[in-house]
Amino acid sequence: MVIKLSIILSLITILTLNVILLIAASSNGQALVNNNWFSLIVNIMYFALIGSSLLLAYINWRKSQLAWAFIFVNNVFIVLISTILSMSGLINLPSTFLIFLDLYWLNKYLVYMLSSFTLLKSPLRLVANH
Repeated sequence: MVIKLSIILSLITILTLNVILLIAASSNGQALVNNNWFSLIVNIMYFALIGSSLLLAYINWRKSQLAWAFIFVNNVFIVLISTILSMSGLINLPSTFLIFLDLYWLNKYLVYMLSSFTLLKSPLRLVANH
């Protein structure tokens, strides 16, 4: 159950990151803060990113793959620190930095999926079982 949920949340993370990057690229870097649809996609991405990161950290920790576990726990800290800094008004994160984070997370998930043969096969089994 944990593995299925981590796969679903990871796929949602990858999908939403792609949509966010597509929208950001098509808007020429203009602020999309007031756009309700964009805000919804970003919130879904954060939920899926945090959930999948915690689950993947747990799965990798249980398999003694501590490097991957640390990398995924790090995702949660990056989200928390950037959110706290932004909401407190201590720093205004430029859109370029946020796009960099999106690319970083997207590449991390893709590398992990490609390096983990089990995880790569699992989405195909998920689809085939339904």
